[in-house]
Amino acid sequence: MKQYHIFLVAICLGFCFVPGCGGRKDLSPLHGTVTFGDQPLECGSITFVCVDTAENGQAPAPPTAVGVKDGKYALDKKYGLLKGKYRVAVNGLEGKPRGDLPLGLNIFPEHRELFDYTGQETYDFKVPALKKPMPKLSDAQIDAASSKVD
Repeated sequence: MKQYHIFLVAICLGFCFVPGCGGRKDLSPLHGTVTFGDQPLECGSITFVCVDTAENGQAPAPPTAVGVKDGKYALDKKYGLLKGKYRVAVNGLEGKPRGDLPLGLNIFPEHRELFDYTGQETYDFKVPALKKPMPKLSDAQIDAASSKVD
C-alpha cells in the first residue's frame, strides 16, 4: 500500500512539469481598427486562423477571435498571435438584439483576407463598402422567415 502512495505522489509531481502549463509565452499582442467603407465598424468580430508559421517549425497558434466595438479590436499577449500567415474573417453586426441573435444580423457578408503577421503591434483592417446595400429586414420579416425554416 505504501508503494501505491509513492507512485501516486510521483505521478502528481510529474504533472507539474508538463510543458504548456501556464499558457504560451511566444504569442504577441495585436490591436488596431476595423472600418467598413470609410466608417469605423460599430459592432462585429474578427477571427484569425493560422495558415502556417514563419519561425523554427513551431506549432501553429490556435484560432483566435475577438470582438470589434466602435471600430477597435485588441488581442493581448495571452491570446495573441505567432508570426506567420493567417486567414482573417471580419463580421459586422447591427449591434442590437434580434430574437436569438444578441448582436443582431450581419450588415455585410463575411469579409475574408490573408494577413501576414510579422510581429507588429498594430494593424488596421479595411472592409470595402458594398456596391449594393444589404436589405433592411424588419423583426416581423425575420420571424416569418424563421418560422418557415422550423
